[in-house]
Amino acid sequence: MEVSGYHHNVRGGFLSLKPGLYCAGSGEARFRDFQYKVLDD
Repeated sequence: MEVSGYHHNVRGGFLSLKPGLYCAGSGEARFRDFQYKVLDD
Protein backbone atom coordinates (compact mmCIF):
# COMPACT_ATOMS: atom_id res chain seq x y z
CA MET A 1 0.00 0.00 0.00
CA GLU A 2 1.38 3.39 -0.95
CA VAL A 3 1.24 5.60 2.16
CA SER A 4 3.55 8.54 1.43
CA GLY A 5 0.62 10.98 1.68
CA TYR A 6 -0.27 9.95 5.23
CA HIS A 7 1.49 12.36 7.55
CA HIS A 8 0.56 14.82 10.29
CA ASN A 9 0.00 17.71 7.86
CA VAL A 10 -2.72 15.78 6.03
CA ARG A 11 -4.22 13.55 8.71
CA GLY A 12 -4.18 16.01 11.60
CA GLY A 13 -2.17 14.96 14.61
CA PHE A 14 -0.76 11.52 14.14
CA LEU A 15 3.01 11.30 13.88
CA SER A 16 3.99 7.95 12.37
CA LEU A 17 2.96 4.79 10.57
CA LYS A 18 3.91 1.36 11.85
CA PRO A 19 3.94 -1.88 9.89
CA GLY A 20 1.38 -4.48 10.86
CA LEU A 21 0.21 -7.92 9.84
CA TYR A 22 -3.46 -8.62 9.19
CA CYS A 23 -5.46 -11.74 8.48
CA ALA A 24 -9.20 -12.05 7.86
CA GLY A 25 -11.66 -14.86 7.35
CA SER A 26 -12.09 -18.28 8.86
CA GLY A 27 -9.20 -20.60 9.43
CA GLU A 28 -5.75 -20.05 10.82
CA ALA A 29 -2.77 -17.86 10.00
CA ARG A 30 0.79 -18.00 11.28
CA PHE A 31 3.35 -15.29 10.87
CA ARG A 32 6.91 -16.46 11.46
CA ASP A 33 10.24 -14.72 11.24
CA PHE A 34 8.75 -11.37 10.28
CA GLN A 35 11.49 -8.80 9.70
CA TYR A 36 11.04 -5.11 9.03
CA LYS A 37 13.76 -3.69 6.83
CA VAL A 38 14.10 -0.12 5.58
CA LEU A 39 14.46 0.05 1.84
CA ASP A 40 17.34 2.12 0.50
CA ASP A 41 16.48 4.92 -1.90
